[in-house]
Amino acid sequence: MNVTSGIWEKLTRIVQFLIALIAILGVFVWYLPLIKENEKIRTEVIKLEDEIEAERLNEKNLNREIEALNSNPETVETLAREVLGLAKQGETIIKFKESD
Repeated sequence: MNVTSGIWEKLTRIVQFLIALIAILGVFVWYLPLIKENEKIRTEVIKLEDEIEAERLNEKNLNREIEALNSNPETVETLAREVLGLAKQGETIIKFKESD
C-alpha cells in the first residue's frame, strides 16, 4: 500500500504542474496580441518623437531666418536679389542660361 500512495502522490504533483504550466501558457497566449499591439504603438511613438524633433529643428532654423530678416537689412537685400531677381537703380542683372 505504501508504494501505491507514493505513485498517486507523484502523479498528482505532475498533474498539478501540468495544470499550472497550461494556465501560464494560456495567460501568455491571451496577452500575446496585446503585447504585439503595445510593441507596434511604441514603435509609432518613437517614430513620431523623431518627427517632432526634426520639426523643432526646422522651427529653430526658420526662427533664425525670420530674426535675420527682421534685424538685418542686408539679409533682406540679398534675398531680394537672389530670389526675386531685383537690382538697385543703375545696376544691370546678367543671367546665364544653361545649355541643354
